[in-house]
Amino acid sequence: MSSGSVQTSRDPQVLLQKDENPLFVATRTCILFLQTLFSKADRGFFRWNQDPELTELVIQDEAPIHTEVVEKRPAIVTVRSATAFAGIGLDQLEFLDIKTGTEVHTDLISGNITFNCMSRVKVEAEYLGWQVARHLWIFKHTLMKAMFHKVGEQIQMGAPSPPGALISGDTEAEIVNVPIMMPFHFQWRDTITELDLEVMNDFQVNAQVLMSDVIKPDVTTRLPLRGTAPYAEREILRRGKIQPPSIRGRVLTPVQYPGSQPSDPPISITVKPGGPGEE
Repeated sequence: MSSGSVQTSRDPQVLLQKDENPLFVATRTCILFLQTLFSKADRGFFRWNQDPELTELVIQDEAPIHTEVVEKRPAIVTVRSATAFAGIGLDQLEFLDIKTGTEVHTDLISGNITFNCMSRVKVEAEYLGWQVARHLWIFKHTLMKAMFHKVGEQIQMGAPSPPGALISGDTEAEIVNVPIMMPFHFQWRDTITELDLEVMNDFQVNAQVLMSDVIKPDVTTRLPLRGTAPYAEREILRRGKIQPPSIRGRVLTPVQYPGSQPSDPPISITVKPGGPGEE
């Protein structure tokens, strides 16, 4: 399978490199945006610098952050949530080349990135949170050019946490956190080429060989069950997990009507008259 690619709404030159994790790139893009933004601030107004000794604001993706860092200067720490595939379209198939068998599949992936704005001063944490939220909203088209399909909308600004409630090791209970939640979406595209068909064929052959000893189809003796595999009941009986159903020592014989489906068959039970020992 060929390496995938991020398809943005404006089709720019994306930051994503070959075979790179797009979720990591999403986080890296947001951190790079904030570092660039606060590097333009005046000194004394949370100016960011690469040098940890000169910077007035810490911007990173490491969690949990050490308390000694936040005690010296405010910090913004990003946390990415779980992501989900939207499942857009039938089989998410965008293009199919009948001659070569090449398939192009695409889907929309969505998630959230939380910017935790932390400071020992509540007002300072709220100010940082507001600056992050409004600039993500203002420059959302810049982020879309980087890799996102949709971003910078429906941003939520959480309430300040009680001092000392979030940061472990905060013995003085002074650090306050204001979370900024930003939903993001990006379109992912993968191409299945003709060379990939060999892998698919090998898998099908291996699956048939390995599973043939476990499940041997036999429509004359098959005992279908609702909600299970067609041969699950016969396999359980074969392994001796349970005994076949019986009445007064005589085994019940399921009779399947012609034309019934394995998933929902009408079944009647036939029992020969007579008790145990009778012929």
